[in-house]
Amino acid sequence: MGVDVIKIAATGGVTDARSLGEAGRAQLTTEEMSAICEEAHNADKVVAAHVQGEVGLIAALRAGVDTIEHGCQLSPEAIELFHDNPKALRGRSFLVPTLCAALPFAELDQSQTGVSDVVKANGEKIFQGMVDGLSCAIEHDVPLGIGNDSSMTYVTHYDFWRELEAWTLYSGLSRADVLNVATQGNADMLGLTLKGRLEPGKDADLVVVKKSPLEGFDTLASPRMVVARGEIINHPQVERFAEVDTDLDAIFDNLRKNRAA
Repeated sequence: MGVDVIKIAATGGVTDARSLGEAGRAQLTTEEMSAICEEAHNADKVVAAHVQGEVGLIAALRAGVDTIEHGCQLSPEAIELFHDNPKALRGRSFLVPTLCAALPFAELDQSQTGVSDVVKANGEKIFQGMVDGLSCAIEHDVPLGIGNDSSMTYVTHYDFWRELEAWTLYSGLSRADVLNVATQGNADMLGLTLKGRLEPGKDADLVVVKKSPLEGFDTLASPRMVVARGEIINHPQVERFAEVDTDLDAIFDNLRKNRAA
């Protein structure tokens, strides 16, 4: 059983910005988003909103969006609406920080990414907002989900483990806590009642790896087996991008060294 999700752009983004500060600028009104949410919720569909600025964040939450993708610093009103959002499909909203979507802009040199000065500056600002928003959400027990904005620059479909590892480096949460958000938290966020927990009667969705993810999420990069709804896939293989992986490996190595110092 899947779930239908509609994604809207409540604010501008990093890669489409043409001036400093354009990323995160509100692009839809509360009224416009309210109409979208009402129609989507009537059809039992989840509404996700791309949000990278405080004005757009409040407008989206007031409209009743179910998930905030990316995020920024959270105000007291935002925190309250995450916990109790009467217009949301299930009465509350979730924050999905997507750290890996902006991490390369903040940590890699422009000679590697090839981005403009505007994209670089906006990326650094938005990334810090994601980190600040996640820290504030943890402090105030805001409902959380984990996503990585796959297909963004430097974000491949096969490296979701990097998002989990980034959380351990920037949030202060343990790997066990992060894994819980990625499984049970994401299932709750999407209303997937048969997923996210290892319990009798739930879907048999499992990943078999060489070592415990609690020792390092990089083990998820090469699973030995995937079980999806009871169907077994042995030694799944994916096409990898060596240059991208090399740059990202360097970022994470440096982050670990800086945290250890």
